[in-house]
Amino acid sequence: MPIKKCPNCGYKLNRKFKICRNCGARISKKSENAPVLGELDENFKRLTDKGIKLLKQDEFEAAMDLFNQAVEYIPNPAAAWFFIGLAAFNFQKYKEALICIEKSLKTDSRFEMSYDLKGTILDILGHFDEALEWFDKSIKLNPRNIKPIYCKGVIYSRNKDFENAIKLFDRVLKIDKNFPLAWTSKGIALISQQKFEEALKCLTEALRIDPNLKEAMRYKSIALNRLGRKVEAISMMDDITRKDPEDFRGWVDKGLELGRLGHHSEALESFNKALEINSELHIVWSMKGTALMSLGKLDEALECYKKALELNNKDVNVWARIGETLIWSKKFHEALKILDEALEIFPNSAEILYFKGHTFGCQNNYSEAIKYFDKALEKDPSFKPAKKEKDIALKMLELSKKPIQSTAELLKMKPKEFYEFYNKGVALGRVGDYENAITMFDEALKLKPDLMQALHNKGSMLSELKRFDEAIKCFNKGIELAPEDPKLWSNKGAALMNLKRSDEAMKAIEKSLELDPAYEDGWVNKGAILDILNEHQRALECLDRAIKINPNSDKAWYNKSVVLKKLGKLEEANQAKDKAISINPALATKDVLFIADTKSFGGSMFSKKSISKDVDPQKGLVCYTCGDPIEIGDKYCKKCGAQLGKSPEKVPIMHLGFGVPSMEAVDVEELKKRGMFQFDDENAKPIDINNPPPGMPSFEEMQNLFETVDKGTAHAREGRLEQAIECYDEALKIVPYAWMTLMTKASVLMDFFKYEDVIDVTDKLLSYHPGVADGWYLRGKALINLGRFEEAHECFKNVIKIEPSHEPAKIELERFSEIKKDGVEMVNLIGEAKKYESKGDFNKAIELYDKILLKTPNNILAIAFKGLAFKELKEFNKALAIIEQGIDLIDTLPFIDNKAIFPLWLGKAATLSEMGKFEDSLQYFDKAMEILPDDFQALFFKGITLMKLNRNNEALPLFEKASEFALKNDVRAVFSKGTVLLSMNKLQEAIQAFDAVLNIEPENFEALCNKGVCYINLQEHKKALDCFNKALKLKPNDEGALNYKRMLLRLIDAPSKENMKKGLELYDKGVELHMRDQDQEALKFYDKSLKLYPRFAETWMEKGSVLTKLNRIQEAIECF
Repeated sequence: MPIKKCPNCGYKLNRKFKICRNCGARISKKSENAPVLGELDENFKRLTDKGIKLLKQDEFEAAMDLFNQAVEYIPNPAAAWFFIGLAAFNFQKYKEALICIEKSLKTDSRFEMSYDLKGTILDILGHFDEALEWFDKSIKLNPRNIKPIYCKGVIYSRNKDFENAIKLFDRVLKIDKNFPLAWTSKGIALISQQKFEEALKCLTEALRIDPNLKEAMRYKSIALNRLGRKVEAISMMDDITRKDPEDFRGWVDKGLELGRLGHHSEALESFNKALEINSELHIVWSMKGTALMSLGKLDEALECYKKALELNNKDVNVWARIGETLIWSKKFHEALKILDEALEIFPNSAEILYFKGHTFGCQNNYSEAIKYFDKALEKDPSFKPAKKEKDIALKMLELSKKPIQSTAELLKMKPKEFYEFYNKGVALGRVGDYENAITMFDEALKLKPDLMQALHNKGSMLSELKRFDEAIKCFNKGIELAPEDPKLWSNKGAALMNLKRSDEAMKAIEKSLELDPAYEDGWVNKGAILDILNEHQRALECLDRAIKINPNSDKAWYNKSVVLKKLGKLEEANQAKDKAISINPALATKDVLFIADTKSFGGSMFSKKSISKDVDPQKGLVCYTCGDPIEIGDKYCKKCGAQLGKSPEKVPIMHLGFGVPSMEAVDVEELKKRGMFQFDDENAKPIDINNPPPGMPSFEEMQNLFETVDKGTAHAREGRLEQAIECYDEALKIVPYAWMTLMTKASVLMDFFKYEDVIDVTDKLLSYHPGVADGWYLRGKALINLGRFEEAHECFKNVIKIEPSHEPAKIELERFSEIKKDGVEMVNLIGEAKKYESKGDFNKAIELYDKILLKTPNNILAIAFKGLAFKELKEFNKALAIIEQGIDLIDTLPFIDNKAIFPLWLGKAATLSEMGKFEDSLQYFDKAMEILPDDFQALFFKGITLMKLNRNNEALPLFEKASEFALKNDVRAVFSKGTVLLSMNKLQEAIQAFDAVLNIEPENFEALCNKGVCYINLQEHKKALDCFNKALKLKPNDEGALNYKRMLLRLIDAPSKENMKKGLELYDKGVELHMRDQDQEALKFYDKSLKLYPRFAETWMEKGSVLTKLNRIQEAIECF
């Protein structure tokens, strides 16, 4: 690589550069060919080197004597003094450098580079006005010298005069548009003006010129972040740390950005990397502490903050964070102690005063809390947290003005004031009179609608009465008044859970824990939800968190015993239950999972077993006596009290058949008198269920059957089809002919569009139970979706024969009649056209669609499919015109199924997307997905469109969902999911996706290459090479894969960091000798360098240049 030195600062550069990347000086051919100092005299160099060494030892006078002697050996003393000044400048001897520059200017008052360097030194020393004067003088001497113009811009920018700074950067770029520092500084100034789009363009241009300019990369990530392009911002930071793993600031910036996005674990990793490089900066320890707090790791966070305090005890933010962490850990005494220490150093800190008030508030000492909130507001009247918490403390103090000693006194009182109604409500709640308690809270709320505690407790009372919808309304009103109260969010979650609204419940409880990671009941409830969702291991982790917060939490210990039992850890489960009972003996009779609902006057626990009154005939179970919903395992009916479970006198029996299954416990002696009970759809004589005859399932087996079906249905609701089917199949092993299980399995398969499987299951169902109307109906629906209309028609007719009032079947028969009007021929023609499309013959398919449209011009499906066929032929304008024609018809057709409209919206969306009109296409994808939200094509192509718009976070869930509904061997969605994860730098997840593709298609070239790229980014080069080797067996001449393989071979073969460093040092020495025409010596250093770092191409190039100069042409050729 041809090398030259900047005549201004001596920095080594590639010959093609016209601007010095170190100092910004413009390099003309004239300056390049005629060095400022001419040929360096050996005496000058020797004396200068000695002088510099003396300068480094602060022996200024002795150094100046040597410099004065050295200057006499150079014909241009101004240049000589400039060179000496530059050397002093490079060793940060600024005052000494300034003296040398003064001497340079005294010798030659028009020596341009001395003006620039003097301005730079004055700027560093903080004399900005003087620096600007010298830069102006330099510009006057040479208006096209970009360095002083650029430096002026930097000074203006630093002093927040961004408008003038940008004008100066623009002036630089008019002279040289390829000066990356000017593009970077302009971008930074535009960010300060909130002009992020313009800033992004400038920073992108800077990186086009110099892809390794870290400052441009840093600020580009900031601009991307401010524009909401978070993933790209993090990717840019990844580039910085990947290119230079020792870049301390790069790791810190990356950690901060990941934290803002909520990726606290990854943020923690970045801060750890930064601390490996420099562990002496207190602010990074503080940042690490904040990441740990966000992860709920309070003890570790506290250690980090303490480390930060050791390094710098003058940062008020660190003191505040320690206090906050201790409060979250409920270590109030320690918190007050540390906050008092902080106030000795920072008596005027509003934040420290606020946290002290907050600590007193947590201990119910509202008078002291108010005192410190007032002090905080004196220091900073705009401090919102202090104002908000002061209001809450005042309300709480008001409630406690008239304390009543006992519950008995409260019950006797005749309230008049709001707090009297409230206190009586609390007393009634304590004695279990929830209805009257609610009345009292309502009275209190009439007088004081913003009484948050009344709303809170009213909600809890309603939950006790199983009126969960009303309870949620109360909690929501409370949340409006106190959105940061974790108890309200947790109790709302408990109520939602009781309504089996798991997703909403989880969000509410996650919010409670976000507000207070040390909130015991939040962790208990989260554990309960996860257990109900069969995520037992995660549930256990949550319960352990609750126990860590409160080792005497009876709820947490008891729930832990329930979860451990499900995991088969019986000994540990018994130990946990014993612990719970030792804390609360009443738990000895408990046999269900707790969901915690915390009231203001004490904790309360509720069972998950609360079922909606609307029983699903296919999945429910009711009490035989009163018809109220029950569950397998209930010993008594909660409504009528009828016995359901086994006792010495009674045995449970179950009534099965075409109605809702019901259960009762019957006296064994009375069974004969009670007549008969049903088993399957056959009547049978009464049987002792504990001694069933051969072939009949036992009670335990039936109980297991219902539990397994319920488990499968829970999986299905969460979208886990495979696990659901496994459960149903397990249940069918117990009773293969159970109509309810078969119907449930068929219904779930229908919901997941598995039409062939639906037909298989309903065939089995109807072979056992030909009189099940819903079985025929489901079979008919599946047949319609498979285009087997005649068979579907027969199914619906069978439904009406069995159940003449079956409305859904009537509707389907009416629709079928409409299809018949268009003729079975039309249906068959569409089927034929689809066959041609599957073979890629879209022109033939279009001919058939035209044939249909000649007879039925308003056939929406034919219009939609014709448009889609033109799209496949890349005739996009034709496709859009045809699809628009179909859309115009929608309002003119009185009876039209939404599913017939679906292909029109999907066709328009897909066509616009392929035309590059990505934003326009999204609204039509949404219209299509309103009709069929789980359609594979809509999910997949919308995901692809979002990828094109770099909205990968939105694309990812679409590909995940699409992969669930893809045909067995269709890998497109999984592959795209992997591609998105790769772009988001979620490399392990991306590898899993590409592995899933390769399991189905082992020779998928793109999946192998992308998997290889993942391994490259993980620095697992051998695994990456294996991927590219496999890919190249499929496509041996693919240039991209070959380039990756070459790069990997270099990386695998690469020398150690130490050898690379030594090799580069020897290379630099060789270049220096080469520039002094000491060619033989230069060759020795190049050879030494190549022994240590043989893959550094520049060394071979330089060695070749020297050999050419020495006329050793053959050797030179080998080097090149």
